[in-house]
Amino acid sequence: MGALLPFSSTNRQQSVAANPTCSCPVPRTNITLLISDSTEIGCELLHSALSSANCGLETVGDAVTCEHVVNSALMLKPHVALVSIALRDGSTAGLLALKKLRTHAPTVRCIVLMDKRDSDRAVEALCSGARGVFLRDDPLHMLLRCIRAVHDGQIWISNADLCRFIEIFSQVAPRRLARRSGRKSSENANNNA
Repeated sequence: MGALLPFSSTNRQQSVAANPTCSCPVPRTNITLLISDSTEIGCELLHSALSSANCGLETVGDAVTCEHVVNSALMLKPHVALVSIALRDGSTAGLLALKKLRTHAPTVRCIVLMDKRDSDRAVEALCSGARGVFLRDDPLHMLLRCIRAVHDGQIWISNADLCRFIEIFSQVAPRRLARRSGRKSSENANNNA
């Protein structure tokens, strides 16, 4: 697989001045980015689109399998990883990659790329370690905003997906809290006896 060449910060500064249509604020530093997709051409197209925006993004690598995503993240240490939910090794291999990144590369902030809206899958991605959920149908300028927001520590999720997340959490959390309260009550009773 061919390596993607990052664009230099000097070229970026010149092209931002020449490209006033960039909607991103001028960044203090470049955001390094790992791109993953199910095909090499998909990675190259994402790289090309993001590079042409001239908004301070530096693609440091690409990956098409779960193992390659994790190994690349460990080696390249990007700020943000765009992880397609579908990779070459399976239609949900991106979810496994997110889980492994959460464990082995916790400083990498992940955005999952989805082909269609699926709130249950988006919640699963968030629970697997994603900090952003982005649909491929959304415009490029929104992806740029998503990358910057996730890099800055924010969560990027649609209102519909957030509502589903809250719905699921509200069903699970009371049961967990009740179990914990039951344990604490019995521990307190044992301590007082």
